[in-house]
Amino acid sequence: GRHEDEGDTTFMSKRKAVSLETDASSVVARTDKRLAELAQLRTEGVMDEVDYAEAKAKILRAERDELLGSTGVEERLASKAASRKFEAITCGDLAQDVCASGILATDHVIEVMRNCASAEQVAQGCSGLATLAERDVSRAALLAKGAVSVIVSSMTLHLTDSSVQAQGCTALGNCAVGEGEGLVRQEGLDAVLAAMAAHLSSTSVQSKGCRALGNLAFSEEGEAAVLGRGGAASIVEAMRRHPSDRETQEEACDALINLAGSDAGKKEIISLGAPAALEVASKAHALCSSVAECQACLGSAT
Repeated sequence: GRHEDEGDTTFMSKRKAVSLETDASSVVARTDKRLAELAQLRTEGVMDEVDYAEAKAKILRAERDELLGSTGVEERLASKAASRKFEAITCGDLAQDVCASGILATDHVIEVMRNCASAEQVAQGCSGLATLAERDVSRAALLAKGAVSVIVSSMTLHLTDSSVQAQGCTALGNCAVGEGEGLVRQEGLDAVLAAMAAHLSSTSVQSKGCRALGNLAFSEEGEAAVLGRGGAASIVEAMRRHPSDRETQEEACDALINLAGSDAGKKEIISLGAPAALEVASKAHALCSSVAECQACLGSAT
């Protein structure tokens, strides 16, 4: 009867889920063994870093292909347990993927970030993209592939997660270097400001947000945009809240220097109370050159 069919279907789904879990575990176990052997070869000096990275990337790609190709779509959807397993497989350690495969991992990282709702995986993805964006060639590739919009969407979706916001600000800041400044300013400026406003107590978010704002204010157009959106106020507030954190003070001062490129910018920064915050910073971080440079930059307008 009908109930018997439903019971049989449920039973088969459970059996498929268990089988899938077992197959995946054996694949992962084999991969771990191969990676351990590879690491040993590097330790013994048999392989250099370049050969090691290439070999590791091949092993990880082979594992992913085997896991994703071991069963069809219907089997993946046979049970929630199986679906969760494949989500975990697809959303692997994205930062590690970038470390192993470099620019070759870009498409995979972006795809996972678009489809994976895990804040942990999104943070890893942003971290990986931030690493790639440190180089001119790979940064250009990221911009062309729409990485900025993916980062911004991820930050918007996970606004309450400080790790996502910190890594997202880092990625946007790196993407904003050179030709990426205009695109990031257009698509990502508000995301950086929202991150800083949502995580006022996080030194990681504040320091990385200040750095991103500084990069976005490198040009005259960028300076005007950041000032117009209240970026200077966010930076000065970060300095006030975290006077003992050297990184926050350094990044904030560097950003204020970029925002003080015009007399109007200097006057606004001073009106926000930056001189007082700089005085506190100079006492707490006497050897920090950025603080002294920022004080000198604003001095002519006081």
